[in-house]
Amino acid sequence: MSEINRAQRILKDFQDGLERAKVAMPKTIQAYMDLEKYAGVNYGVFDNKTKELMMLAQGVRTPCKYCIAIHTYNAIKEGATKEEIYEAASIAIPFGGAKTFAYATTYLTEAVEAFWVD
Repeated sequence: MSEINRAQRILKDFQDGLERAKVAMPKTIQAYMDLEKYAGVNYGVFDNKTKELMMLAQGVRTPCKYCIAIHTYNAIKEGATKEEIYEAASIAIPFGGAKTFAYATTYLTEAVEAFWVD
């Protein structure tokens, strides 16, 4: 089995944690998932790729390594190009400063490399 990199481990850690949290606090997790689904699906103005890029930009801006890994993975699954992913991050960087810049240059670039399939 090949060694997983940091971005893959972060995604797996989140997925594993989410499963445990569903047992520990099911109502809270369900409420959050319902809110995310409602906000992401209810309006239908933007396609799923654009929504994932928006969420990725927010993950970079926050900054949150879990959000970066999850939404990079999802954006790629939705058909985002590397250029679109990096542009979404580039838009967020000026709003977040040095910490946002650091997360974009580490966690984001690793996530793109980990999840990109040519």
